[in-house]
Amino acid sequence: MKSGEKIFCIGFHKTGTSSLLHFLLNLSIKTCDGIAEDNFREIEEFYNSTDKFKYLEKLLSSFVAFEDVPWPIFYKELFNKFPNSYYILTTRNTDSWIRSCKNHFCLSSEYYPIHELIFGIGKGSPIENEKEWISTYEKHNEEVIQFFSRNKTANFLHIK
Repeated sequence: MKSGEKIFCIGFHKTGTSSLLHFLLNLSIKTCDGIAEDNFREIEEFYNSTDKFKYLEKLLSSFVAFEDVPWPIFYKELFNKFPNSYYILTTRNTDSWIRSCKNHFCLSSEYYPIHELIFGIGKGSPIENEKEWISTYEKHNEEVIQFFSRNKTANFLHIK
């Protein structure tokens, strides 16, 4: 990789992003593992920022690779800022994905605030919001594929 190039995993959670994280770390690539839900100060600052991408830009100089939320929802902004970087879309079968999300995130109807950025206010849990989660997941994947198919010079990889 050339200086200034980055690697962005722009697939949703539960699509192999943790496996990709471990792969990157095994290559000694300094990787940002999303915005941690357990770092409440960081999360609060992010949610309260009026320009969320501008807030994230502070992290861009500290890491080479990025995976997990919220990076997937900012793929266009990331591409505009880093057009020569590498973009990896990880996907899986929709039924398998929603089942995994429900098992992982929701032993109860507790929601994760960062998911509200993706799926909408009041829809931070896949429990009782399955249709919205599926629709958002499929729409994201389709839009990412269309976006990068129009940008022929992009370094884009789709891992199914």
